[in-house]
Amino acid sequence: MTQKKPSEQESDSLTSRYFLMSGLLHAFYWMDEGLQNHFKAAGFPKVSRTQSMIMANLADGITRPSELARRIGISRQAVQQLLVDMEQRKLVRLVPDPDDARAKIVRYNSQGLEIGQVAINALTRIDAEIENRLGRKALLELRRILVESDWGEPVQATEAEARTRNNDSAIDALVRHTKTKKPIGNPDF
Repeated sequence: MTQKKPSEQESDSLTSRYFLMSGLLHAFYWMDEGLQNHFKAAGFPKVSRTQSMIMANLADGITRPSELARRIGISRQAVQQLLVDMEQRKLVRLVPDPDDARAKIVRYNSQGLEIGQVAINALTRIDAEIENRLGRKALLELRRILVESDWGEPVQATEAEARTRNNDSAIDALVRHTKTKKPIGNPDF
């Protein structure tokens, strides 16, 4: 593996800050940290970020372990191990699937319902803090874009599209933008 030169590392780091995915990921971490702080304040044991994602997906109506694995991006075996731990901690329970006798579905357990209430309180407080910091208009716009809008199917790519190298002028424009915060204009990318 070749070591990147400092200027290349700086360029990669600055460029990654421009893309929405990076911002959404940082926002997710910030929100999850706030959620974890509420769990701790309520006296619950620490929940891993992956377990937190399982709980969020359960709240979203996703109850099949295979679908949890697909959504979170981990193996079915990893989800099963997490669910066993969560079941031992009385956060969830695995029950027979009424639609498939061979399968199980995940439900909140009694402590899981309590932690769910703490999560609702935390998310309400986090939204209020975002409104306090960014303003009501920004909160409503974020909610409209992230929650209420239908983004459609994920973007697909051909091999040629996936392997196309970004042209250097686009990368240079992104680096300039992150250093100066001036508008990019219309780079060709």
